[in-house]
Amino acid sequence: MELIPPKSKLEEEYALLKRELSVLGSPMVFCHNDLLLANVIYNSDKKTVTFIDYEYSNLNYQAF
Repeated sequence: MELIPPKSKLEEEYALLKRELSVLGSPMVFCHNDLLLANVIYNSDKKTVTFIDYEYSNLNYQAF
């Protein structure tokens, strides 16, 4: 069993996602791209939210 699909399959999936997402009207913006609960810090005293761990940040569709 292969864990990583062949390059041709990844390219096919990328093309499909790009085709589907580009018609949604969701612009490309700077995104965190890793919004796990552990990367969102809520301070209840100050009522603020802070995002951490930006190593995967990059451009992505706003809907992401």
